[in-house]
Amino acid sequence: MLALLLTLGSALASPAELYGFGAAAMGRSGGGIALSGDAGSALLNPAALAGHDRSQLLLGYSVVRFDFDDVPAVYWDTNRDGLIDEHDEPLNLGGYDPGDGLMLGLRRPIGRRFGVGGAMFIPQQRLLRLQTTDPQLPNYFMYRNRTQRYALAIGFGGMPVRSLYVGGGFRILSKSVIDVTMTIDAVVDGGGTEGGVEDVVGLEARVHDMSFDLKPAVVPVLGLRWDVGEVVEPLKGLALAFTWRNEGGIPVDVNLDAQLNVRAEDLGELDPVSMAALAQVYVSIYDHYMPMQFIGGGAWSHQDAFHVYVDAHFTRWSAMRLNSTELVSSELNATMADLSDLEFENGHDVGEIQWKDTWSVRTGTEVNLRRFELPGRLGWVRPSLRGGFGYEPTPLVAQSGHTALLDADRMIFGLGASLSHGAIWDVCEGPVRWDIFLQYHSLASGTLARPETSEPRPGYAVDGQPVPIGGRFLATGLQWSFDY
Repeated sequence: MLALLLTLGSALASPAELYGFGAAAMGRSGGGIALSGDAGSALLNPAALAGHDRSQLLLGYSVVRFDFDDVPAVYWDTNRDGLIDEHDEPLNLGGYDPGDGLMLGLRRPIGRRFGVGGAMFIPQQRLLRLQTTDPQLPNYFMYRNRTQRYALAIGFGGMPVRSLYVGGGFRILSKSVIDVTMTIDAVVDGGGTEGGVEDVVGLEARVHDMSFDLKPAVVPVLGLRWDVGEVVEPLKGLALAFTWRNEGGIPVDVNLDAQLNVRAEDLGELDPVSMAALAQVYVSIYDHYMPMQFIGGGAWSHQDAFHVYVDAHFTRWSAMRLNSTELVSSELNATMADLSDLEFENGHDVGEIQWKDTWSVRTGTEVNLRRFELPGRLGWVRPSLRGGFGYEPTPLVAQSGHTALLDADRMIFGLGASLSHGAIWDVCEGPVRWDIFLQYHSLASGTLARPETSEPRPGYAVDGQPVPIGGRFLATGLQWSFDY
């Protein structure tokens, strides 16, 4: 049971942070917080939920594929005999699961000055994966689980004065507490020999009590959008925006209370002997760390035909909580021995890893072509094109020879196209939009050099070469939305 619990691990944030949310944001490389928002604004800038006269529903699907540079076979205790030697087969690390998923968004006005909305990303394979690998093994810790968890946000926006929009909301996460109380009974049979031990004739495990509490937790988000050009005529078309998100995550607390009872009997002339050992262990796991982030952005629009934007992201990675379990406290007692001074220690040596706060950028443009009138029920169509670029530096500064975290600076390229047309159903006023988007991420090439050693060490390449760093991944998909 304890071994299973210790495999629970961490990832960072969600696809909303990695790619953005919705076709417009993803085609802009995750930027554009100062532009007028769609139903996905609860995840990007809740202030953009205000100022609309119609409700909107969006439904989209994204496909995500990873292609990192191959990691060489490494040394590991694959036969689990406690040694790393010629009897162990080299360990070949696997790839990264696709991150396909469904996007849902809803925006609804309340009067003329207010609006509410919600946005959700639902991974196709699972709602949430809790998994970790030993930090000694080479792994792209920023991406293994990041696309394998849901993202859910609810937001509210209002316009207190002309041209100024403010908003707030929260990301919905969870926290977990696992309590396990169990007993293991073992009976050793001496077979009637003088002090000999023939066999363990009985082994029984009983779980007396096990509880798992999944509790809601929230991460607050604040946003502001100011249409400067509406009140300052020389700056017509200019808009500024700011968002702030607090840090958060999914903590998992594991409390294990285990008792081991051993009874030896039929040991010749010796009386039966019983011994009990009690172990109480508290393990803390911090999953899906979401750092505090501040985003400032500006956009300039020429009527509704041309838009250009730039965003600057500040992310507080220096407070990073890595995806490894932490043994907070432990206590071991036995009836026939004094074990009170025996302490368990954390097996993961992550104390020498250094992180830094980062500044990143998103910029791009969007063009809405002229409207074409059509005969029939469509009424009209209007195509749009968008593209964006982003740069995201790695927060990883340094690490020791005991860990093998892989990451590098990342460039982001986004493209998108949409086609809007008039409503063809009586249930909505329109417009109806069909979007396609593509986002390409490229990691800078490099290597992770390991200290030279004459002995096989866990996680080190069998061929003795540095571990290559680099790769690429792609997100693409379709979206359908309509106003009503």
